[in-house]
Amino acid sequence: MKTLLLRATADAAMAAIEADPSQERLLVRVDAALAALAGNPGDRRCRRRSYNAAVEGLWGMPIRTSSEDWLILWLTGPGDDEVTVTYVGPDL
Repeated sequence: MKTLLLRATADAAMAAIEADPSQERLLVRVDAALAALAGNPGDRRCRRRSYNAAVEGLWGMPIRTSSEDWLILWLTGPGDDEVTVTYVGPDL
């Protein structure tokens, strides 16, 4: 299992989702995606989008609810057993 490191913007987005009771469905989906990422970042569900042209090793996981499209952006590292989540937010 990998350790997830959330950059400040991703951490703030998670805190906002967790604090808003109307976002419970989104929170469940984001938590499940983060658990999958920690369990196996090599899984194709975690690597649905590649942003290697912008930043080498940057991957995206789309998250869908009935009313929202969100995205988790992440990179491996900095350590061997770590994954850095750089963004959690609307999929623009």
